[in-house]
Amino acid sequence: MKTIDQYPKPTKHGPECGEFNGAKIFEYLDCTDGQRYFYAAVLAPDESYCDVDGSEIVLDPGIIYRPE
Repeated sequence: MKTIDQYPKPTKHGPECGEFNGAKIFEYLDCTDGQRYFYAAVLAPDESYCDVDGSEIVLDPGIIYRPE
């Protein structure tokens, strides 16, 4: 799993498709690694672990995006 400083940084986003804990959820993110990541899910607030694979990114407050 990537650490937070290894995550690609969003440079552009698609349309807003929701909100989670005060943060906007976007349909997709274009990132500094050249990939497009699509909204996949949010982390359950009561979970003590995160079951994501190494290709996904998780942004505060727990929004998960998967590569195209």
